[in-house]
Amino acid sequence: MTFPRKNVCQNPDLPDTGEYSQLVSVMFRSMPQSWADLESFARLCGLTLDPWEAEAVMKLAGTYRAALSEYNGQSLPPPYMVSGSSMQTNLMKFKKSMSKV
Repeated sequence: MTFPRKNVCQNPDLPDTGEYSQLVSVMFRSMPQSWADLESFARLCGLTLDPWEAEAVMKLAGTYRAALSEYNGQSLPPPYMVSGSSMQTNLMKFKKSMSKV
């Protein structure tokens, strides 16, 4: 018996994060908890990540897990669903934080 499997190597439907879309996509597809998780995901999907990209994905995943833990059970909109200039502000903060990686 075979079961249909979701292809984790395909890009999920995510909001555009500009030049960092690929890194955000890798983070959400792999959601690594360790360097071994990320390395396995990249190898299985045929991805080659530069060291700075791997570090950025690990930081993004850690930040995302921390936010999930902090807001667990609360009814809050995702940051990419904030309307108007707030979304632009969040995107600028994200880009600024990525420039430090």
